[in-house]
Amino acid sequence: MIDQMLEREDIPEQQPDPELAIILKVVDPIGLAKRESRAGRIMGDRLPTMAKKMVYQEVLKELATELESREIDVDIQIEYR
Repeated sequence: MIDQMLEREDIPEQQPDPELAIILKVVDPIGLAKRESRAGRIMGDRLPTMAKKMVYQEVLKELATELESREIDVDIQIEYR
């Protein structure tokens, strides 16, 4: 009966599983930059966009290193929205 309903409604029996992804957002990138480096303290107020970009690049690098050390194969990238 289910097969007949699926056929009648033109719904494929097997739908592909959704692709899963993790989204990571640094809550206070300027605060983190100022806390973690002298350059961050200087750039945080004068060049906030550049400071945010550098924070995300560093977080990405540290996360990739940690996952690699645990032999977890991942594709990590920064997405600009």
